[in-house]
Amino acid sequence: LNVSIFDQNERPSFGQTSYVFSGIAENVGLGTIVGTVVATDPDSYSATFSKKQYYFAGIYARASADGAFNVSSVSSDGKFIIDVNTGQITIRESLNYEAQNQYTQTVYVTDNLNNATARMQSVAVQINVADVNEAPTLNALSIGINEQPANPTAIVGTFSASDPDT
Repeated sequence: LNVSIFDQNERPSFGQTSYVFSGIAENVGLGTIVGTVVATDPDSYSATFSKKQYYFAGIYARASADGAFNVSSVSSDGKFIIDVNTGQITIRESLNYEAQNQYTQTVYVTDNLNNATARMQSVAVQINVADVNEAPTLNALSIGINEQPANPTAIVGTFSASDPDT
């Protein structure tokens, strides 16, 4: 009697049901780290099935044992990029709290991505942008005044300012 046991590819999984990254100031520089998503794979001992890769839901179609899905290393709105090997999410485009203060993305983890036996799992990622007090700006005003005005106490102009935080 000869018994053979063949390895099956198990699905990688995230350690939590969702991720929330808060306090990301609207004025941080491009490349600033937002946070990192982490998944584990029961096949970590197997070179064939253990390579994990992270992606945002995106435009590039992929097939897997779990069905078809679309992926990209850039978020659908272009604001964030994910390191496909580490799951680290960074800022790709400037953020503006007044325009949008919360982003929700879907992140996939896959193993053996370009193989029909690949397995995948998804997780929701919420990124909360923090408001920063921006300086108001004084709008330009140009006025001309006669050297000897008829009414020396007359109002000749009004300055106005704008505040991006309002």
